[in-house]
Amino acid sequence: MLVDLCEYIKPDISFIDGVWGMEGNGPSNGAPKHVGVLLASESPYAADFAACLAAGVDIENVDTNTNAVRRGLFEPDKMKYRGDFDVENTGINFKAPDSQMNMGNMPKFITSLAEGILSSPYPKFVKERCIACNRCVEACPAVALKMEDKIPKLTKNKCIKCYCCQEMCPHDAISLKKGLFEFINKIVR
Repeated sequence: MLVDLCEYIKPDISFIDGVWGMEGNGPSNGAPKHVGVLLASESPYAADFAACLAAGVDIENVDTNTNAVRRGLFEPDKMKYRGDFDVENTGINFKAPDSQMNMGNMPKFITSLAEGILSSPYPKFVKERCIACNRCVEACPAVALKMEDKIPKLTKNKCIKCYCCQEMCPHDAISLKKGLFEFINKIVR
């Protein structure tokens, strides 16, 4: 959908403010990280691709990048960089969010298979940290949460695993690690 939207709007130029980034479980619970870069490109896909390189993010894990390449909207091998920041060799690696399974250096097809079998986790609410502010309930686009006894209650068959609740919680009261998913992450780390 994001690629479709870009193709509909067709921006003339795209900027990415990379002076400060955020890693981990953002936007509310992420950790700020200084990068010190401002990126600009006539192609929004090239800008996003360069930002991923600068952040040490595996490009194949970013659906907008892989979708744009598959559609022939840009070719990463033909990108040219200008400026005094080497996006390909920053040495900066961002911590992934808890929702992303870490399978180490395993091939993509094995990672996809494991994620499919193990599935991604459902949000789990940490009662000791929750202050019943209701932000998670308000942020849930699937209306899968409601507040009961001052703690969010999840209706699993409504949950789309977008993790908006976890991202918007100001008190880090929502965990995403659970069961086999967490066990596999511990083994490969």
